[in-house]
Amino acid sequence: MLSKIKFTKMTCFTFLTLITIMFSFTVKLSAEDLNLTYKDHTKVMEFTLQHQSDIVKWMKNRNIRKKPSNNEILQFLAKISNTRTTYDIHLAIVESININNKNRSKRLKRELNQRVNSIISKVKMAKSIQKLKSLLSNEITKTRGENDSLAVGIKIAQQILQDGIQHNIYSVNTLKKYSPTKGFWSDAYHHAKDSIVGHLKDDVKGAIIGGVIGGGIPGAIGGAIKESTGSVGGAIWDMLTHPTPAY
Repeated sequence: MLSKIKFTKMTCFTFLTLITIMFSFTVKLSAEDLNLTYKDHTKVMEFTLQHQSDIVKWMKNRNIRKKPSNNEILQFLAKISNTRTTYDIHLAIVESININNKNRSKRLKRELNQRVNSIISKVKMAKSIQKLKSLLSNEITKTRGENDSLAVGIKIAQQILQDGIQHNIYSVNTLKKYSPTKGFWSDAYHHAKDSIVGHLKDDVKGAIIGGVIGGGIPGAIGGAIKESTGSVGGAIWDMLTHPTPAY
């Protein structure tokens, strides 16, 4: 009987020790070794679009009447994603915040800054998804052998764009499907359409600048997540403050 009790205690102790070790390893892996991919960007964007109503409530409850920054929007998404979605999406948002905080004070060398600004100017002028895709294809060819981090940023922008198209995150119908209230986007179709193209441009801009400043893939994806979620939040703010834009 005594040996049985000892065995049971030892078994419980061993089991609890193993669980503790496994949990510690998981937490460490999640916090320090998370490798963001372009698919994480798509997941975060889907989560953002699905929670437009939460963003609206948050904006209405804020005491500040000023438009929230991209960082503030991302921080809010991190807060609600902690309990309303899968752990990987929450971690992707948190990791993008960490990446952008690290890169905030970094600056580009003059020559590279001019090159990046030239590409961003072309991105801003693009009027459709197809033109953006063509632009990125042309620029990736030009940058081969020129600057590795810039090439990475453009490549990630291409992957984000393609995956987003496949999952319909760049669609007016998707934007309206998760509309915070009935008719929120319906009466402003052109505004919604312009917002979608704007999201695309912000994704591309965030990936390119983030890739160059952040030195690779994590910076590119973190930058794109920050810009795209901020773009959605900004469009919602514009609709709340200017619900009937003139066209």
